[in-house]
Amino acid sequence: MVLAGVGGKKGPSLRHPEVQNATDGTLFWLLTNGVAWKGMPVWSKLPDAQRWQLVRYLKSLEVNDSFKADEKP
Repeated sequence: MVLAGVGGKKGPSLRHPEVQNATDGTLFWLLTNGVAWKGMPVWSKLPDAQRWQLVRYLKSLEVNDSFKADEKP
């Protein structure tokens, strides 16, 4: 299985400019606290170092410019 960050029924594309343009700190906060009303789980039980690794991974994905300017992740 290849994880490409393209999104699906349960989650947005991780390549969306809104995700890719978020600061590292914002992504870390989102991973730590989740977004309950959008179904994103809390990952605060992961050690800080692993959450920062996830932030680096998210930032390594290329932005997909095919999204419309008003399209939200």
